[in-house]
Amino acid sequence: MTLQVKGVLDVPDFSLFAIRRSDKETAKPLEQRFGIPHLISKYEELFKFTPESICLPITGAGGVPFDSTLGLRNIAPEDADSQDGGRYDLRQAIEQVFFAKKKLYLSLNPQLPFATNSSYYNLLDSSDDETPKCCFAKEETQDVLKQILDDAVKCVPDHQDISGIVLSLHELWPMGADGEKVEVTCFCQDCQNKIQDVSVRQFQFTLKFDLLKRTHRGPFHLALKDGGSGISHIKNLADEDGRQLGLEAFRRVLLQAGYYDDPGTFNEYSEQLYYFTKSRDVVVRGAIENVLASSNPRLKNVRRVLVPEVFPYSWNTGLYRASLMGLELDEIWAAPGAVEQFKGCTNVMRKTFLTARGRYHLHSFFDLIYHIIRALELDPDSAPQWRPRLMKYSRQLDESMHLNRMEILPLLKRDEDFVAPLVTSEYIRTLQDVLGVRGEDNSRSMMDLLRRLGGGIE
Repeated sequence: MTLQVKGVLDVPDFSLFAIRRSDKETAKPLEQRFGIPHLISKYEELFKFTPESICLPITGAGGVPFDSTLGLRNIAPEDADSQDGGRYDLRQAIEQVFFAKKKLYLSLNPQLPFATNSSYYNLLDSSDDETPKCCFAKEETQDVLKQILDDAVKCVPDHQDISGIVLSLHELWPMGADGEKVEVTCFCQDCQNKIQDVSVRQFQFTLKFDLLKRTHRGPFHLALKDGGSGISHIKNLADEDGRQLGLEAFRRVLLQAGYYDDPGTFNEYSEQLYYFTKSRDVVVRGAIENVLASSNPRLKNVRRVLVPEVFPYSWNTGLYRASLMGLELDEIWAAPGAVEQFKGCTNVMRKTFLTARGRYHLHSFFDLIYHIIRALELDPDSAPQWRPRLMKYSRQLDESMHLNRMEILPLLKRDEDFVAPLVTSEYIRTLQDVLGVRGEDNSRSMMDLLRRLGGGIE
């Protein structure tokens, strides 16, 4: 039987290439790191066939892997095998992708946590505190994303084609809860203006942001609460296909959940929450369309790909799942078991992304890595205090991965394509060894590792 499945090897962050392999060295210099040849070999070892495509990140938690016209931090790691002190950057990785005769996808993370030196771009929560991640609703953030994409395209040889552009939608709007306090994002002036404009123009309803921003006993308390280990939220604020409910059905769901029921405020609060979610959905869809509608001629015929959340309504992305049906997409990469939830997206290829919650745990892990790097720049002696948290995130990431032959057997049987983000157990074990988790304390090695991960740290 001829295998029809077309697998994608996904590289979630360029910092993977900063780690030196812990097993025996090979005679080929670039294979001494977790580079493209090694990842292809690991993919073939895991799944018993070779990937058709490779997806490379053009944004990472710490910067971009090339020299940017925007002056963004270049996180391409120093190439110890280079004779002139160069870097293993996007251009080199792309050359290896095409040398291996693979198709090329390029992925973007719209949060851009490394680019928030200016408060203008930062998310603003309901307490008016800034979160150091870019607000995706801002047109300027969308312009930055498109410029990063144009810069990355210059790293691709003129005679080679780009197969697809991947936009990863996770944690666009972070939120948190502590006891009775609930904080959500984003309430910057741009978000308020855009959401209000949609609410008035499309739904003839005026939102009251003074109510929506209440962190105690406000409209968001109807659907969000402190769950102890994180924020809990009502998952069925849409029907099973992710279509929006009517106002009365929306209210019934809130009442049945019983998160917060004050008869004196319920009708007003539920109405405010209802039109907020509908209006934010429109704003986010517009941002997605703007970023993916690049005017770059080299991107005219590329495939447009989303890695979405799977909830009927996602608080983290502000999207109703059924809204994706109205977008001009070519592919959706969804978490294991969730592909069928996007069956309403006709003429869209659906691929299983072999990690729980798509890229959520991947982004969280690499965000933490670069948060630690920034902390160490200020206080190099603080390395040991970060070890427990880093190892917790390492374990969570390792447990979320579905990287084995057993996981893909049902997909192979149905000739369904899949995407494998290769943050391998070998990579995580190497990280643990450097941190001394399975041996003696090794703070100096931890500092050396984090310096390499930081690319530009001196």
